[in-house]
Amino acid sequence: MSTHFSLGFNGSSSTTEVTAYNDSAATNPTVLLFPSAQISTYGTGGNSGSDAQATQIVLNIGNPSSTMSVTLDSAALTAANSAHVTLSFSTTTGNITLHYTGSGSGPADSVWNTILDGVQ
Repeated sequence: MSTHFSLGFNGSSSTTEVTAYNDSAATNPTVLLFPSAQISTYGTGGNSGSDAQATQIVLNIGNPSSTMSVTLDSAALTAANSAHVTLSFSTTTGNITLHYTGSGSGPADSVWNTILDGVQ
């Protein structure tokens, strides 16, 4: 199961989770993309132990810039390392990919939320 979120940079966003941000006013700004993430990555059956957890989350930044970079703050990096989650970012597509590389089902929702809270 993949869970997808969309972010709108330099424009409006349709979700209350994301604040549109224009990076033309600052050089190398640091912006926390999901400061209070609360997501559920379980399958459509609800929060049942039989549902598989997400093993990948893909976020998309609209209008990506070749000068953008995506990192994790220290708490998110610690959680990602412990949970075997890697981060990659494409300045061409704007895709931020968080990928679980461990075996078995993916990390618990609380771990995904800690990681998302620290995406910057």
